[in-house]
Formats: sequence, C-alpha cells, structure tokens
Amino acid sequence: MDRGRRFRYSRYQTAMNPEEIARAKTRTRRMVDEALARLTPGRRRAASVAVKERVVNLPSVRDARTILVFLSLPTEIDTWPIIGWAWREAKRVAVPRIEPRRPSRASGPALPSALRLPSGLSLRVEDRLEESEAEGSSGGGGGGPPARRDMVAVVLPPADVEGVAAHPSVRPGTLGILEVPDAPPLDVSEIDVALVPCQAVDRSGNRLGKGGGFFDRFLARPDFRATAIALAFLEQVLDQVPVTRDDQPVSMVVTDAEVLSFAPRPKPGRKAGRGAVNA
Repeated sequence: MDRGRRFRYSRYQTAMNPEEIARAKTRTRRMVDEALARLTPGRRRAASVAVKERVVNLPSVRDARTILVFLSLPTEIDTWPIIGWAWREAKRVAVPRIEPRRPSRASGPALPSALRLPSGLSLRVEDRLEESEAEGSSGGGGGGPPARRDMVAVVLPPADVEGVAAHPSVRPGTLGILEVPDAPPLDVSEIDVALVPCQAVDRSGNRLGKGGGFFDRFLARPDFRATAIALAFLEQVLDQVPVTRDDQPVSMVVTDAEVLSFAPRPKPGRKAGRGAVNA
C-alpha cells in the first residue's frame, strides 16, 4: 500500500466522491450515537473496567514511560481508572489540550465563510467540517471563518482525587472539554503510547472521529512515533467506516470484548498492508 494511503479503501468508498463520503460519515456518527444512547450506566461502567484491564496488560502500555490519555466524555470509555493506574506505576500521563493554531509559512490564506459553487449554491465552510477530519473546528460567530485550532499534549500531574473533574489542574477548555490550561506543551516525540477516542472504528484500523480533526492532525505529525490505541465500546466497532486521506488509522483497538492489532504504519517509500489480528 502506498505511504500516501495509510488506510484501506473499501470498494464502495473508491466509488464515492467527497460529498458522498461526508454524508456517509454523518450517517455513521448518528448511527453510533443512537447505539451508545441505549447503553445503561451499568453497562458503561462494566465496559470501562474491562477496557482498563485489557489496556494495562498490553506490553506496549506496560513498557511505556509517557502515555497520552484523552479525558473522557460521559459517552466515552472512562479513562480515569487508566490514569490512576499509570500514576501508581510511576508513568508520566499527558492529556490533550486544544489551542489556536500557531501560524506557519505553510499556512494558506483564511477560508471564506461560504464557498460559491458553480451552480450558484452557497455552501458554508462550517457545514463541511465532517467531510474531512482535518478541516478544523468551527468557532466564533458572525459568519466568519472557522477557528483554526490544533491539539497539543500537556502533562497531567498526579493528584489524589476521586475523578478528573476534581483535579486541581483541570478546567473546562475552549470546546467545553476538560483540559490542563497552565502547562507547557510536551514534545510529541516523548509520547510512547497514545490512547485516543473515536466515534467509530473498523476492523482495518480506520478511525472516525467527531469531526474536529484534532487527533488526526496530531497523529499525522512527523514527530509522532507512539503506538496509537483507540478505546471503544463494542458497539463502536464496525466492519468498515468511511474515511478520507486525512483520517489517520490506529495501531490497535481495545474494547470491552476484544483487542484488535494492526500492522505498523509503513515508513516513507515502503509498502505494507493493514490486517487485523485478535490479541
């Protein structure tokens, strides 16, 4: 497989144009949302415990010195038990933080708030966010362009508290997600394992996020060398999910029922397939 395509297209996706893939992503997200809404609190707790036990017994996790862990939302696998385990094992825990994108020479001009189509139809940029998870996150008002934000990793210091919301260093961030605001970004190359959320994931390692593209851009960084592991309820694992070239695959998927492992991403100029192996 060519290095430019780090995922495996299905036959139906090769025949789809970008608009069709965007609609397929929206349908998939809604379908998974409906399935997750049917999970009882007891099932969520039991699944989170099962995922934690599988994660902490992975050799890559046990050998890691620095672990990036997402601070989970109520609809996601609860990562707080994993964080507590990592601290007890004297590991450094990093968590995501969303912040304004730093300007670079490679950055292009700001996108307009609407794109004029040949037919005369107007398509707001905000309505295209789900087409590619690398498009960015909408923000601000007044019909302006979407705010361009990126994700960084910062250290979460150990604390003897009952939950992440009680941690003295944690505050709600720009998007309402809990973050550590007063900490310098960590060097991405220092991360050994990255535990990432997903809206859906398939059995080839293709990951579908929520549409902001923050994790995709982070995983695509050239200095990212960690093992990327998606944590999910079994209901989030599908036979295939719609993806584009900007959607970054994961190395492993851990659910309450199984562990899926995939071949490592190929080095530039090398070819490699992505096949699932139950672990």
